[in-house]
Amino acid sequence: MRALEFIALMSFTLSLVAVSIDAVLPALPDIAQALGFVTLQHSQLVVSLFVLGMVFGELLFGPLCDAYGRRPAFVLGLGLFCLGSVGALCADSIEHMGLARVLQGLGAAGPKIVCHTVVRDRFEGATMARVMSLIYTVFILVPMIAPAMEQGVAQLVGWRWIFGLYLLWAVVAGVWFMTR
Repeated sequence: MRALEFIALMSFTLSLVAVSIDAVLPALPDIAQALGFVTLQHSQLVVSLFVLGMVFGELLFGPLCDAYGRRPAFVLGLGLFCLGSVGALCADSIEHMGLARVLQGLGAAGPKIVCHTVVRDRFEGATMARVMSLIYTVFILVPMIAPAMEQGVAQLVGWRWIFGLYLLWAVVAGVWFMTR
């Protein structure tokens, strides 16, 4: 794989975490209203629970990645993320959404850990630092673009399909990663 494609793949895959946090932000009032959150501030749990899941996912996927290999950890993480995305897409209660977001966060940690590990496997020293710098340069752009992207999706087809967008993002990342 050429360096440019490798950087693009790692950036796109890592961006799954950023888009999963930032794209949902403009929809929080709609989610709160639809699912019956007590106050608008309670809807922020949609973000907090994702991060909580990701924290525990990192503790899980680090050792899994080393013990069973990169691909199994990647596939398991992406599978959990996709399952959580479908759960959030279909959520009809606060509890269902919370569980789905924890599952998404748990799953998002898998590809995140695998990307860092693959970069560490392929490069070292100054070259690794340069590659990570390029990957994170692209990664940093996602939080700026994600809310606008979500706004368009929410206006066209409703807030639930933000989670459909996450699912699409994960499938594209998974197919790209597994074929290359």
